[in-house]
Amino acid sequence: KQLHLGGAHRCPLAFPQPSWRAGAMAKSGATEASERGEEAEAELGGGIDSNTLAERLRLAVDEMPGPACASVGRRKWARAVSRDLNLLSSDAHAVWLAEAHSLPQASELLVATLAALIAASTAPEGPSFPELLTPALGLLDAVLQGAGDAAGMLLSPDSAWSDVVKAAVGSVPRALQLWAAQSRPLGAMPALDFAVRLCDVEPVSAEQLPAWSDVLPALLELVDSIQRAAAQEGTSIQWTPWVMQTHCRRVALGSLLAADPASIHDSLSLLVCIADRLDDEHTAQRELASDCLAAVLGQNARQSPLLGEETPSFVLVALHEAALGLGRPHAWHAWVLPSLDRA
Repeated sequence: KQLHLGGAHRCPLAFPQPSWRAGAMAKSGATEASERGEEAEAELGGGIDSNTLAERLRLAVDEMPGPACASVGRRKWARAVSRDLNLLSSDAHAVWLAEAHSLPQASELLVATLAALIAASTAPEGPSFPELLTPALGLLDAVLQGAGDAAGMLLSPDSAWSDVVKAAVGSVPRALQLWAAQSRPLGAMPALDFAVRLCDVEPVSAEQLPAWSDVLPALLELVDSIQRAAAQEGTSIQWTPWVMQTHCRRVALGSLLAADPASIHDSLSLLVCIADRLDDEHTAQRELASDCLAAVLGQNARQSPLLGEETPSFVLVALHEAALGLGRPHAWHAWVLPSLDRA
């Protein structure tokens, strides 16, 4: 049997799939589909056992091709691993994922696999397989979703998952920037889902969220990419930009509330400059920056300014610095009058 994946033909999935996972699992090329044959058909139908799939992923990671391997072989390996990551994250394996964190063998298997993949995707000297970062975050998100109320324990410093979760949290900005740079914002949805889930796990701590200084620029790039993609696709758009924009806002505000005062203070100049833009090409960035400034000033879940009693003074100084940088005599000309004009 031959699967026709890509082009005008796609293999129908036998289980519910989010659009981004279905798209990530779809593979092009009749040659590769022919090689996979009946095995791929059974896997896409959810027929493969969860433990078997997890073990196969671990074996594949152990055989990760090195820099000396031919590029064709590296791409083929990465496609196979990406497919298996998305498959294991799917609804077909939700029951197993809901129990995996409490089963020592399954937990150890997943932790080792995810740690190796995230390390290979974010290596400081140059990532070997950056395309595997997003599906790895998607699998970790599926584990946290399956854990339910126990997700908080997986994020605790004493958990066996703590190191891999810390690495994953730190890689979120990179994942968002990768998709924004490619002008394919929909691909960032698994990373956004993961970040939103981190914001929803109580109690929220700075350690379980991306660093504010790193995630703010990444989110600003992503919302801009979302706006451009939506404008290009027009009425034929097949996804909902509003959902992604809302996710970006939740991640931004969650990370902002957990950030330390020094990081918040250092970001004021950037937020003010972005919020002051008058052009219509960057309205998404302007709205996100304005929401963050409002949260700094006190419109947040705590109902208090994030920099204490001196918050208005800090913001006013940032406004004046932005005005001087733009060649305007006073913050009134850089901020208040343009806002009244837009209103």
